[in-house]
Amino acid sequence: MRRQNAGLGVFVSLCALGCSSQPGESDKPPSDQCQDYESAYCAKAVDCAASTDRADFGETCDFSFRVYLPCKEVTFVATGTQPCLDAIDAIQCSSVPASSFPTTPIACQELFGID
Repeated sequence: MRRQNAGLGVFVSLCALGCSSQPGESDKPPSDQCQDYESAYCAKAVDCAASTDRADFGETCDFSFRVYLPCKEVTFVATGTQPCLDAIDAIQCSSVPASSFPTTPIACQELFGID
């Protein structure tokens, strides 16, 4: 019985490590990392917009990315995406001028490319 409990404990420990770990941002394909950036940036823009402007900000942001950075075409990431996502998360809406989009963090600039 003791041997079975030890085996079960090892199995549960391994499953906890393996089952709970999700792929990190850098493990994702470049197009998915780009999509994560777009989603995070547009969500922050909408959060910082006046309540009456949120729908327009969301549509404008999504449209701009489809035109200027089509994520499905992105083939490489220059550096890690996680610092960019962290920088977006750190944007304080109080520092975003009314009726404006947040300034793109430096960690996000020139991050994605198309071969």
